[in-house]
Amino acid sequence: MVHQRVRLGILTIAHEARRVEFGYLRTQLQLTAGNLSQHLAVLETAGSVRRIGGPVITAQSHAW
Repeated sequence: MVHQRVRLGILTIAHEARRVEFGYLRTQLQLTAGNLSQHLAVLETAGSVRRIGGPVITAQSHAW
């Protein structure tokens, strides 16, 4: 799941920022909205991120 460069980038940014807006992720990772949505859906299903009201995303805490 996280082996993909894009998903690792999402998790890195979300972890560092604690909360991040969809538009910021899209710009920083140079993705289309649809592509980013798909990656976020995979990470959300896995419990790695969650959407917290509109376009705001937060990383879930995990002990790795």
